[in-house]
Amino acid sequence: MLIRISLIAILCIFSFFCQGNRAQVEKRVYQQNRTLALAIIDKIFQQENQFQFPSNPVEKLLISDFDHTFADTLTEIPVELASGQKTSVESKCARIPKDGKPDFSVFTEDALMKTKANDICIKRIKTLAGPSSMLVVITARSQAHTFKSVQTFAKRLNLPVSLVIPANSKILQDELWSKLQSREYTSGMKKAILIMAITEYTQLRSKNLREVVYFEDTDKYITSSIRLFQQVNRGVRFRVFDYIKDFKSGKYTEYDLGYVENGLLYHKDGLVVKHLPDYQSADCRH
Repeated sequence: MLIRISLIAILCIFSFFCQGNRAQVEKRVYQQNRTLALAIIDKIFQQENQFQFPSNPVEKLLISDFDHTFADTLTEIPVELASGQKTSVESKCARIPKDGKPDFSVFTEDALMKTKANDICIKRIKTLAGPSSMLVVITARSQAHTFKSVQTFAKRLNLPVSLVIPANSKILQDELWSKLQSREYTSGMKKAILIMAITEYTQLRSKNLREVVYFEDTDKYITSSIRLFQQVNRGVRFRVFDYIKDFKSGKYTEYDLGYVENGLLYHKDGLVVKHLPDYQSADCRH
């Protein structure tokens, strides 16, 4: 019994310090590259004429992932194996074999426009949206059409999108990721950096920002974003919703993961969480 308790204590301490170390690394990477990140947000607003920063003061910033969060993406990814055999994997969990070469060209504008919305996420966004809110979509997609096609997709749902950020697009690769001044950067920090950048960009343009709400389906992006908000931005509440798909029924379940405020992590009911555990949802366990 004593041995078991000791092991549990050691694991808890190990988890705490690992999280703390990762948080410090993420904070350092963001601060070292903050100017670059803010510049790319401004450049997208300048180059993509369909995007406009709201004229009304922004009090609430809504930031959503696209695939399997905002949209119920069913597009499968073709994969060619080293043997020459061709197969495909579903895009949600994207279990690509180590010797596989994925073909992401299937994520065309036509395929995107045929995608259905994730109704449970759209309902939540519409509930939170208002005249003092701004909606931004950050997606892992890379295709040039993504800027306009995601905005058009949202318009059909009567949701005005102020900005679309394709995290793997050429402009971000050329102007941000290839120029990062840190060897500690990992791809898991990508969305956290962009979320913090658009948050600070909004604060520079509108002094009224009080809350950021993030809608996501990927665990690593959720935890890294929470850690970064705890470390860097203590003047804004950061709230998170996770979306988990049941592959048998095809339905999504929404989870309110709570919020970060003044450097503290709170349960959705307002109870303080001492430190962020390694969040692991039920996603991709089928």
